Amino acid sequence: MNDVQIHPLYIHGQYVNATSGVSFDSINPANGKVIATIQQASQQDIEKAVQNVLLKGLRTQDIKMSNEVAISTKEMGLAVIG
Repeated sequence: MNDVQIHPLYIHGQYVNATSGVSFDSINPANGKVIATIQQASQQDIEKAVQNVLLKGLRTQDIKMSNEVAISTKEMGLAVIG
């Protein structure tokens, strides 16, 4: 039985499938097992997300805080899943 979940992108409050058609596995470093498969954003997906941020009018400090969280989780080898 395969209990691995496939996680789409989360853009502007909605889960959407990546247009790239590419995904990657998130591996548990303790046992080497795949814990999730995560869709990989394409340039088009990134541009859509940025446009949504600009349209929503988020403050610069909110964007900076989001970037810091993303960088911190990447440095720790963690994946934030939906």
